[in-house]
Amino acid sequence: MSEDRLCTCNKCGWVHMAVTRGYAAQKVIEFNQYYDKLSEEKQQNFYGGKGATIGIYERCFSCGQTDEDFRPFKEGDCPGGVTIQPTIYEGKKSKEETTCETPKSESP
Repeated sequence: MSEDRLCTCNKCGWVHMAVTRGYAAQKVIEFNQYYDKLSEEKQQNFYGGKGATIGIYERCFSCGQTDEDFRPFKEGDCPGGVTIQPTIYEGKKSKEETTCETPKSESP
């Protein structure tokens, strides 16, 4: 699955960028390498004294619903130009049988 696919939380309707577990794990490693080089003061002030974990990718950014209750993105789920957070979604967990659709870019 490409990293630019979208999926939607069934509980609250928040749209996320769907990523694989492998992609999310790599981003956690990269962030933690950066984080470990920071002073304790910066770690605390900017990141609450906590490094990244795969868990941040396993829940809806808005309501906290687990990644097991997401569905493929449908046209109209999200207006253009908004910020979208990543979540693990590989399609197989969805209650629907379809896969995530790559959204069409909107013209201004």
